[in-house]
Amino acid sequence: MFASTTRVLTTESRVHPTRRWKSNNATRVAKIKASSSNLEGAESVQLGTAKLPADINVETFSSSLFQWATTLTTSGQNMPFVLPQKVDKTETGFEMDFLKSNPNDPGSFVSVGTIEAKVEEIDDGSKILFLRGYGDVKVPKKLVDVPIVMQTMPNAIKRAITVSMP
Repeated sequence: MFASTTRVLTTESRVHPTRRWKSNNATRVAKIKASSSNLEGAESVQLGTAKLPADINVETFSSSLFQWATTLTTSGQNMPFVLPQKVDKTETGFEMDFLKSNPNDPGSFVSVGTIEAKVEEIDDGSKILFLRGYGDVKVPKKLVDVPIVMQTMPNAIKRAITVSMP
């Protein structure tokens, strides 16, 4: 039910040649437990929708959105997120988990909320991007990072559409 990933951050101890200072950062290991890509049946709230052009390349579009989501903190904008994030690519989009320390297992993290972006085809053959929130994302103002992500989403969708057109 939960995927477990081990993240290892290592830095070596070294002496700067001219400043004579030593860096002693310890090696840290953290387990991250986040929801798997199967959110079917879980309660959600709809955060938004976007109708996509009929001739869009869905694979390129979803890859572009995934790249945007994974680089939010390193895209030059340096978004000031309170919670760490884990982003997983899905077949037609991505899932972004917001993580908090697990009080029952020190050194590990659990997902407290998920934003799912998923392209679905509806009855008339149109393609729609659905943005859904799970967990604490459903509760207004509980996860302070959600509004920051959602404010940058429209531009990311527009860029992804531009890149994905033939």
